[in-house]
Amino acid sequence: MKTKNFNKILVIGAGIAGPAVCYWLRRFGFSPVLIEKFANIRKEGQALDFRGVAIDIVKKMNIYEKMCTMHKQLEVGRYVDTEGNILHEESGERFSFRQGEDIEIARGDVAEILMGAIE
Repeated sequence: MKTKNFNKILVIGAGIAGPAVCYWLRRFGFSPVLIEKFANIRKEGQALDFRGVAIDIVKKMNIYEKMCTMHKQLEVGRYVDTEGNILHEESGERFSFRQGEDIEIARGDVAEILMGAIE
């Protein structure tokens, strides 16, 4: 009797979660197949903040350094009133509450890095 191969797993969606799941499935001995309806990686979307345990995870995935080279640097943050008058101004890092190894990176750049981390 033939045994079936239960190691293949279909993952749908090449946004952020799909490639990340494929990465970890492969690390644990599975053979994921990633499919996406769009022809290209979608670059639009908000920037993502990586802090705390998320930093530990991307370091384990060996993509932290690549993310650091592509991170977005906020120079200054301003609080303004309805007329656009500056009420308060802070340095970029302080304004965005980033500390230590925290990084902010465009969603599309994260998707691109994750796609590069999987085959």
